[in-house]
Parts: sequence; C-alpha cells; structure tokens
Amino acid sequence: MNISIEKWVKKAKMPLVTTDDGSLCLLIDTGASYNVLIKEAFDSHPGLFKGIGHDDYMIGMDGDPQKIFMVNGDIALGGSTYSCDFCVMDLTTALQTVRILTGQRIDGALGVDFLCRYGMTLDFRNYNLRG
Repeated sequence: MNISIEKWVKKAKMPLVTTDDGSLCLLIDTGASYNVLIKEAFDSHPGLFKGIGHDDYMIGMDGDPQKIFMVNGDIALGGSTYSCDFCVMDLTTALQTVRILTGQRIDGALGVDFLCRYGMTLDFRNYNLRG
C-alpha cells in the first residue's frame, strides 16, 4: 500500500488520509498512542463500528481527561482493509480550530497502535504513507 498525503500536507499542513469511500478523514498522529474517532463521526456511521465493552478515560488533545468508550471496525485505505480499535471521544477544541482554519473536517486519528500493528511508514520526503 502506498497512499499519497501530499495534497493534505500542502493544503492543511497535516498528514491526513481519507478512507477509500471518502467517508472518514483521519489524521496520522505519531504522537497518539491509540486510534481516536470523534463521537460525531461514530454517530454518523451506524453499523460501521461496534462497541467492544470497554470504557475508560483518556487525555485529549486539549490536555483534559475525557471519558471514552472503545469500538472496533474495518476501514479501507489504499485498497486494503484494516481492523482497528478506536477510542471514541467528543470533538475537541483543537479539532474545531483546525476545521475553522483549514475548512477540513477531521474525523479522528490513526495513532502509533495502527502504524505499528500494520508496519506503516510515514514518509514526509515523498509525501506518502506506505505499508
């Protein structure tokens, strides 16, 4: 798999990928331990993600602890399908600001868990995510 991130880095100054069907836009976040899905995205895609019966707390991008619940679902990127666990959390002020500044909706983030599990490499020199 080799997905170009050039358009997103140049437009929004962030490494983003969209699912093959275009329904989700995800930040590739090498500083995030886990994958995150914004509750608004979870609610707007019924049946795509299923709860795995685990609730917890997580420190969000704003630095505040937030109650989360865990879900699992399959996402398609670059013609391949990946099973992912996501922490579902409310939209943060940080993501609201990104939306205002760039006009880009971000539905969540793929963190180190995803990158390691699937052996992904984020290559900024060539503007791609490959695995």
